[in-house]
Amino acid sequence: MIPYARHEVTEEDIAAVVEVLRSDRLTQGPVVERFEAALCEATRARYAVAVSSGTAALEAIFHGLDRRGAEVVMPAMTFPATANAALWAGWRLVFADIERETACLSARCAERLCGPQTAALLAMDYAGHPAAWHELHRIARPRGLVLIADACHSLGAVLDGLKVGEYADIAALSFHAAKVITTGEGGAVVTSNALWAECARRFRDQGYARGAEVAAGPGRHHGEQWVLGHNYRMTEMQAALGLAQLRRLPQILERRRQIAARYSEHLAPVEGLVLPREREGARSAWHLYAVRYPWAQCECPGLTRERAMGLVREAGVETQIHYAPVYQHPYYRLHVGAGPEWDAIRETEGHYRECLTLPLYPSMTDADVDFVAHALIKIIDGGK
Repeated sequence: MIPYARHEVTEEDIAAVVEVLRSDRLTQGPVVERFEAALCEATRARYAVAVSSGTAALEAIFHGLDRRGAEVVMPAMTFPATANAALWAGWRLVFADIERETACLSARCAERLCGPQTAALLAMDYAGHPAAWHELHRIARPRGLVLIADACHSLGAVLDGLKVGEYADIAALSFHAAKVITTGEGGAVVTSNALWAECARRFRDQGYARGAEVAAGPGRHHGEQWVLGHNYRMTEMQAALGLAQLRRLPQILERRRQIAARYSEHLAPVEGLVLPREREGARSAWHLYAVRYPWAQCECPGLTRERAMGLVREAGVETQIHYAPVYQHPYYRLHVGAGPEWDAIRETEGHYRECLTLPLYPSMTDADVDFVAHALIKIIDGGK
């Protein structure tokens, strides 16, 4: 079976983790600090705060901004963790549509939805492709809005020479096993705002301020809790794995790019199949390769997307769907309320009905890519 995603761990990665296991520090130690420094270099942010997951990074961002009751405009098409993090921090959600070309937040729709209670715009770099950050800056700056990047897909992406830590005010990264680099589970907040970075550090450590942050005096050397936080710390083992993988980031990105190009070469002739593309000035991290196909208008009788997924699985290929609109999940239907009106999320609904994510990971061989592409083509062509 060719899975839709697979982590890659080398002997160098294993050696880095073993070295930590043989040391006298397993958490809150120097390897986490070195990983954070390397993330700053990779993203061009001044500060990086390593945490236990991408979700923890998003929660740290929303809690640190401290705007309970304010609105955040975000894409309706994202993983629920993006919205969950805002809800946990007491924000109100305003769901916007996506662009057809990139499946990222539509700046035009987001601008229409900004109101007096809006405090932030959040865009997800879907599949690793940068959102329309220049347009979002134009909308946010006159209104004093914070720009948040859900960059959990896009470590290594570039937009007009800007990296993830530069094109938004604050960003969340994920190092889940399926992501561009992995720490198993893990994430980070990256920003050039010193106050927000410090808020994230405290939030990941039960709200504590420690060491030099605490005034000297009897009984105060142990640190003090200043906010209501969580234990969202990253271990030294995770950081060691991430640091080793980060050294290979250019090679990882190049292989992902090669796989995407090979898919596109095979699939471009298929009538009706819409392939992912990069906007001018952007370089995707190619976390996902998601195609769109009008299954309802397919000439092959009875070929629904679900049927196609079953057939390619029988052929030995795992596919996925990224993503169902957040407001369609049972929790949101029951507890948050109805989703936007149809006209407000037309592209979101269209993407969800038609999208299909094909396998993409660096250890795929060219033969694997060819096999996946030909299996999909054969099914769309009705077995011909």
